[in-house]
Amino acid sequence: ISPGAAIGRRDLRVLSPRGSFLQAFEVGSLPEQVESKDNDDWSKPPLVKLPLVVNGKILSGDYDHFRFYAQAGQLLVFDVNSSRNGTRFDSVLSLLDAEGNELASQDDFYFDKDSHLEYRFERSGEYVLRVWGYRESGSSFADYRLLMGELPSLSGVFPAGGRSGQWVTITLSGSNLHQVDSLKLNHRAVRSEIIDKSP
Repeated sequence: ISPGAAIGRRDLRVLSPRGSFLQAFEVGSLPEQVESKDNDDWSKPPLVKLPLVVNGKILSGDYDHFRFYAQAGQLLVFDVNSSRNGTRFDSVLSLLDAEGNELASQDDFYFDKDSHLEYRFERSGEYVLRVWGYRESGSSFADYRLLMGELPSLSGVFPAGGRSGQWVTITLSGSNLHQVDSLKLNHRAVRSEIIDKSP
């Protein structure tokens, strides 16, 4: 991938004499890694450094675990991108403390079954995120991209449109939006001014 490649989602098309196949492919700016094979046991998964994108796969009855450090007061975002990329995997996210107690869990956040979990940590320390399939579902095709970190997360825009040729004042709602300094429409930068970043 070229260092100058624009960040965003692409269409990856495979061509053959018998036809073609279209698959989503994402160009990102965060560090990426492939899941470690020794992450099935929640009590001793490898430590990962956030922010991070993990590329993994869930087989039937499989559980993937990721140990990370969080600071008190920090709001971390965990987002699974799988069914939005064309799989039929129904993911579940569970957040565990160092003793294995479940602090939070999330199943169907998006319409197409992907999970999204946000959590503000009261205490600094190590925690574990679990990725698994609803009713222990999974397959060799159940691959996912897991975003983890103190990342901006957009949940709403008001108004959701405007008239061509006119300035529009919009209000964004979500998490960690103090990090936002520009806007794009269809992967293109637009002239914009951030007026207020208050919660």
